Amino acid sequence: LITALHLDEAARKETLRVLTFMPLAHMFGCGTTVIFAYLGGEVGFWQGKTEKLMDDFRDFKPTLLTMVLRLLNKLYDKVMIETEKKGLIAQRIMKWAIKSKIAQIECSNFSQDTLWDKIVFNRIRHAFGNQVRIVISSSAPLSAEVAKFSRSVFSCQFAEGYGQTECITGCWQIPSDIRSGETGVPTPISHVKLFDVPEKNYYVKDRVGEICIRGEGVFKG
Repeated sequence: LITALHLDEAARKETLRVLTFMPLAHMFGCGTTVIFAYLGGEVGFWQGKTEKLMDDFRDFKPTLLTMVLRLLNKLYDKVMIETEKKGLIAQRIMKWAIKSKIAQIECSNFSQDTLWDKIVFNRIRHAFGNQVRIVISSSAPLSAEVAKFSRSVFSCQFAEGYGQTECITGCWQIPSDIRSGETGVPTPISHVKLFDVPEKNYYVKDRVGEICIRGEGVFKG
């Protein structure tokens, strides 16, 4: 994780900050805390109240966001509902803004001072403290639509991963992979394979199946 996201390089330039709101019994929450302690970064812990989570983000001003599917989906739904209430013009502006931002990001341009930032995205970033440099989304895969929206909002390095506590991280997007709606390639410590599940009509030939992982990061038993 440190090497894949160049966190060691980033830590030499500034003090990294992350807000932990996931259970420390889970690898995502525990691993993030350990990594930031190793890098000499700052770790903040949320108040434990969902209704105050956004206050925690705004006050702590994290430079790295560790996000999960549920939170990004909730952010997307909230913004889209607000946009829909404003009418057709606002909806078209949002579509143009996301399309333009994705085209910009595909050219490795993560500028946050474009016209679309001023019109649409700045206010959302400010809700997270306006200091975010890296976003990590894990636990479950995002839909392509939500992933593109999230990349547009934060306009920074955005990595999706797939894994669970029992296997740490099975797949990971490398920095040069900016495609949305997928979770990258297997990590160096993981072997990943799909198996048929006939009772659910999942077959590898159709590019679906049960995901099985083996490697140094997998729990024994």
